[in-house]
Amino acid sequence: MKAKPFALVPDPGILYLGAKHKAALNLLEYGLVNGAAFIVIAGEPGTGKTTLLNRLFDETRHPWTIGVLSNTHQV
Repeated sequence: MKAKPFALVPDPGILYLGAKHKAALNLLEYGLVNGAAFIVIAGEPGTGKTTLLNRLFDETRHPWTIGVLSNTHQV
């Protein structure tokens, strides 16, 4: 193995999608394809939200404008 699977910065080339992450990715794709105006992804730090979005962006040819808000504070 040439890459470090447990580096501090996630490597999208080394990604294991468990059942919950696969389901989340499918829901994201479904929302984009069906014209959802707003999709919220929320979770604890380190649960794979950003990695999941990066996978979606890398694998999907999309004509959409996508905005990502990160490091927001709970209201």
